[in-house]
Amino acid sequence: VRIGLPTAGEQFAFQAALLIFVRFVTGLGTTAFAAHNVTINIESLSFLPGMGYAAATAALVGQALGARKPQLAERYAYEGLWQGGLMMALLGALMFFFPAQLVAFFSNDAGVIATATPVLRAAGLMQPALAVSFIILGALRGAGDTRWPLMSRILTTWVMRLPLTFLLVGTLNLGLAGVWLAMATDFTLQAVMALWRFHAGQWKRIEV
Repeated sequence: VRIGLPTAGEQFAFQAALLIFVRFVTGLGTTAFAAHNVTINIESLSFLPGMGYAAATAALVGQALGARKPQLAERYAYEGLWQGGLMMALLGALMFFFPAQLVAFFSNDAGVIATATPVLRAAGLMQPALAVSFIILGALRGAGDTRWPLMSRILTTWVMRLPLTFLLVGTLNLGLAGVWLAMATDFTLQAVMALWRFHAGQWKRIEV
């Protein structure tokens, strides 16, 4: 319960926030909503491997700590971050340099292509932060430090992303660019917090 409940709470917090977040996107109109979905579909080519590396890193870190080898666990985490981060950065580079071509695979609507192209370019720049967030938080979960991902999720998503989205979209009228700027800020802050927690090293002393 001590390990599993925070993980379940983290997923609930994220999914509940996502419902509100998507409401902002749907309010921007059909073209913006279609462009958002196309961008998410293309970005999944990057973040799904990142989630895979996060799961693998969590398992390896847990095994190493179970064998009382915290240095090995730390090495596994950084190797996972290096490999997964490199893959996501390369895929992010494709999004940045060839956004219109990638969007055209999913839609031939000129409005959708024009709207999604700058957003996908921004999503490409976001991939390194996503890699850190996914993989380092995965390492912390593998170590049994599941409360930290829950707290960081609540802080970055509920306290920061949703109010920032309201400001950028509802007040400043930045449209879909505001939506993705809020997302980028969320994941960047999450990555910084994850690295700080990991470097602090408390996860090495958690008894599972």
